[in-house]
Amino acid sequence: MKFSRTTSATGTTQYIAEGESFRYMAERAGKEWTLTLRRLETVAGIRVAEPGTPYWETTADTLSLCKSIATEFEALGDDYRSADYGHRDRVTEAVLRAYDTTITEGETMAETKTETTETDHAATVEQIEANIERASSLAEAENAEGLAELNKETETLISSLPSRGRFEEWGRPAVTFAALKKSLRGNMRQASQAQAKPEPKAQVVKAEPIVPAKYTDFEGVEELVTLGAERVAEGVRLHLRTSEVAQEIAKVALDIARSIPNKDGNPDIMVTSQQARDAMGALYRKAGEGFERTAANEKALKSLQRSVQYFRGDVRGEFLKSLDGDSADAAEDRAAFAKVLENKPEDVAPSVWVAKQYGTALKGQAEIDQEEFEAKELGSGAEGESEQSQAVSVDEKLRTFAKRVRADVVKVTVDDFEQASDETKEAIRQELEETYEALKAMIKATI
Repeated sequence: MKFSRTTSATGTTQYIAEGESFRYMAERAGKEWTLTLRRLETVAGIRVAEPGTPYWETTADTLSLCKSIATEFEALGDDYRSADYGHRDRVTEAVLRAYDTTITEGETMAETKTETTETDHAATVEQIEANIERASSLAEAENAEGLAELNKETETLISSLPSRGRFEEWGRPAVTFAALKKSLRGNMRQASQAQAKPEPKAQVVKAEPIVPAKYTDFEGVEELVTLGAERVAEGVRLHLRTSEVAQEIAKVALDIARSIPNKDGNPDIMVTSQQARDAMGALYRKAGEGFERTAANEKALKSLQRSVQYFRGDVRGEFLKSLDGDSADAAEDRAAFAKVLENKPEDVAPSVWVAKQYGTALKGQAEIDQEEFEAKELGSGAEGESEQSQAVSVDEKLRTFAKRVRADVVKVTVDDFEQASDETKEAIRQELEETYEALKAMIKATI
């Protein structure tokens, strides 16, 4: 029986498997693991777990033991007769089999060993990340002894991961094990460094507002994540028209971003904060729980994600244009950008000023593409084109260019270059230097 690793709406890691009549879910509860069994029922042709009190729930010391108990319970079957097993009920027999340590070599039980190497690695990485979180607390408490012991344990776990191959897990970007281990070690070193305590100040200063650390702490964001996830899952399952669903998701994504402040305390409409990025990641992970994992659905999801990215600029532009309105909603939205609009000149529209401060445009890529298409259809090269229209065309061309350059730059990191071969570094160095000089000249022309 195959368990799949997933993340709940509250961010808890869970391992889920389904049998003939039961759904099995294992999750960490402190130092222990909890195994929950829920009977399955069919509603409108779809198998779902019965709500309310679970059929059975137990705890175990390890994830492996939880999986073993579930596997043995499933193997015993729904036609289980206690009279054939010493009048022990099904759950008792499953636990006894899972804890049995006297199995002779060659003797088999139904799926005694259910964990694959991939699952082992996922569980190891999860434990390492939990240790990293704990290290921050120990460092803050200046618990040097506990921190040293935790570092030793974590290094053993990291060293147990392979040095070759790739780590691939649902909800995470694929990465080589070498890069993953380097990243985990760096995170552990950073977490283990106690933060310098600020010197006491002689005068009382105004305290800065406490910014919530998680996206779920911002009002309404978790509900928006759930709404977006359901819409994504529906689009993938039913293969709805991608462009229509993508625009809806882009609007939900903007609502999420507007609900979270950026580093300057303004609505994070450019999704630069970690909390906003975490919320979008949670949206897609939660959506993955709403449809079957098949090649066709995976392809549909990736296509939908690309379309959402494509329409985000248009949705943001339409929202910014709405700031110029006279409605109560427009006034409320302008109030959210009060800090940005403080120094706005009277002759500049709020939409134009806010867009300028965020370094974005009032037109998205979809709108620009549509205008270019219509221009071609009407014969954009005809004589008599006014100087004003030419200037607008140049402005939009440069805005689009700048956005595309930035989009390409953020796709790679310095670590990628450091891991590249010497041959590759030598081959691209001259191209990068020439590009750098060209960009410097362009920047100079904007001054």
